[in-house]
Amino acid sequence: MKKLPLLALLGMPYLVLVLVMRQGLSAACLELTAGIFAGVVLLNFVWALLAGRLGFSARQLAFWAMLLKICHIPFYLLVFAVGVLLNVMIIPLLPFMAFMDYLLLLSTSLYGIRALWAGRRQGSLSLTAAGVCTALQLLFCLDLAGAIWGWVRLRKADYSSSRRQPETKN
Repeated sequence: MKKLPLLALLGMPYLVLVLVMRQGLSAACLELTAGIFAGVVLLNFVWALLAGRLGFSARQLAFWAMLLKICHIPFYLLVFAVGVLLNVMIIPLLPFMAFMDYLLLLSTSLYGIRALWAGRRQGSLSLTAAGVCTALQLLFCLDLAGAIWGWVRLRKADYSSSRRQPETKN
């Protein structure tokens, strides 16, 4: 149940594409897709802020941020291809498409940012590393590199902390 909003965010861009392909760019379709998009994105903004209270570890959040970003690559490529192919006809929709793309990026980046700062509080990441990786999370293309790097660093920190033997006093 706690992963339902994440799964909704994972599939939502593709649902929006299917709806637009089946119904065209009618006003009713655009309203429906904008409503679905806004609902899922807002739910995930709130979910990302509550993730610590819901029992997600920093490593789990970093993994989900990375997974979401990887799964959204085909969506971004398709939107780019449509923009290039329909060049002149799509110009009025460009600001709308760019806004929706960045909202999608922010909704996945919030999980990564939350993971980075949770890792920082745990001592797994330095302030500089968390800050640089947070900046990367907010930029197209670099967000994926930042998500992968953050997940790898948090995974290594978890692994090394679990390998340490507790000291015993005799």
